[in-house]
Amino acid sequence: MDALHCQKDTMAQIVQQQGDFVVQLKANQGKLFQHVQQAFATNYDDPQLPEYVEKSKGHGRSEVRRVMQISATLPASLRAQWPHIKSFIEIGTEQEINSKISCDARFYLSSLDVAPKNVAHIIRSHWGIENQLHWVLDVVFREDELSVSDATGAAHIALINRVALALLKQNKIKDSTRSKRNRAGWNSKFRSQLLFG
Repeated sequence: MDALHCQKDTMAQIVQQQGDFVVQLKANQGKLFQHVQQAFATNYDDPQLPEYVEKSKGHGRSEVRRVMQISATLPASLRAQWPHIKSFIEIGTEQEINSKISCDARFYLSSLDVAPKNVAHIIRSHWGIENQLHWVLDVVFREDELSVSDATGAAHIALINRVALALLKQNKIKDSTRSKRNRAGWNSKFRSQLLFG
């Protein structure tokens, strides 16, 4: 899940309903973020550190992703606030594009204690779904071409586009999403069918 969902109540609700989570951690979680960074810093040299490495090349770039995972040891003050965290995950990315190298580290929290390879798959699956959604929204609704300077207005347009996309996908007619969208704009009967079933 995105860092937006890195909230104690959200995690508790997921676990309460017999679910598990892998959620991104960002610096806005202050002490917890610092603790996780420090936990990895003290474990980098450990030869037993569970690690999974993925390498990819294509489109003029190469990328190496290192997925590392350690047990979530938290001081009592943090453990009381975050009782469902079982493991910390770091994904270190080294990317080379046109002979320029950039490095990035992202941190995650999880209620799972699974192998780093499995964690890598979980995280990449999530981002694959996210990227596919954004691609469809850009192709069908041309979201990247919109120039809305007001943040609230942009959020409203994004919400309307997502609702419209859901309505288009629910329709069983065998046609592309773009064609259904165009048809809904031209044909009031089809538009009513989308909206009211």
